[in-house]
Amino acid sequence: MIVVEVMINKSVYHMTRCVVGGVALLFLAGCIDLKVGAKKTKLKVSANDVVLAKINQEPVITKDEFYKELSAQMRNMDPSLLPLNMQRKILDDLIRVKLMVVAAEKDGVEKEAEFKEAFEEQVGRLKELLLTRFYSKKLFDSIEVADKDAVEEYVKNKDKYVKEPGGTLVQGVSFEDRAKALAFYDTVRNEIPGFEKIAKNQKDGKFKDFGRVSKDGQPAGLVPAFITEATLKFSNLPAVDVVKDGESTWVIAAIDKKAPIMFELNEIKEQLVNQLKYSKFKDVYEKHANDLRSKFVVDVNEEFFKESLAQGKEEAVEIKEESFDTEDDSSRTL
Repeated sequence: MIVVEVMINKSVYHMTRCVVGGVALLFLAGCIDLKVGAKKTKLKVSANDVVLAKINQEPVITKDEFYKELSAQMRNMDPSLLPLNMQRKILDDLIRVKLMVVAAEKDGVEKEAEFKEAFEEQVGRLKELLLTRFYSKKLFDSIEVADKDAVEEYVKNKDKYVKEPGGTLVQGVSFEDRAKALAFYDTVRNEIPGFEKIAKNQKDGKFKDFGRVSKDGQPAGLVPAFITEATLKFSNLPAVDVVKDGESTWVIAAIDKKAPIMFELNEIKEQLVNQLKYSKFKDVYEKHANDLRSKFVVDVNEEFFKESLAQGKEEAVEIKEESFDTEDDSSRTL
């Protein structure tokens, strides 16, 4: 039996990600053991790190590893900007991968000939990929961004840098039985400040806290569209209403409304600088690649591509003729 333990917190890890020609370059630092069948070592957790998940009592995901993954997915944005419930969902995705690894190791997949052959084929490719990543990181680090550029970027997009989302605080209870929903509505409509406590104590419906809801204030999918629509109809707060959704009847309460809290420049300056460096990186990368061509002798077998091009045209003609013959035969049959 495999036992999974999970923990989540709000610590932050920053990392850089760049994309050039459709290839993601993740600037990672660490050691990789390329020996097939090497003895497994326990995940080392530094004194400042935090274990977020264990499998069979063994640490498998730390805070640093987790925020590296988040940073990569968010293209260098601060992971703390991502709502905790979304972070939790991504952690589950990583746990699924770790479970597959643990199961594969237990089943001895590494000892299978097919695995060993495939692994050895990837070693050379992995070395090239890591060399490219670390060399690209040096290029990225060499890019300079003036303070005034970071300030201009902040002023231009200040409304996007949300620290705490604003909107209406919405909670609700779903009922399968509409009569019970209406009865609950009668109970809470004059007790809206105590809605959460009353909702959690009742046994007929399922309580849900939707957090702050606004027209554009939460990522798609986190709050059902019917909840957002119902919330936007409230003109005076606090308020409570009954909303139908398929076979369920919801009693939703809009508690209060507040404006979003924005990040100050000094809080996200590092992220802004990296974002501006990222926007410049493609041009720097292309220029450097062209400069390297002048420093090294590059020979290309152009004849191969001419032959391949001619062969491709011949195959295309053959396919076209076959398609024509097929259509002609079918038309005669009809």
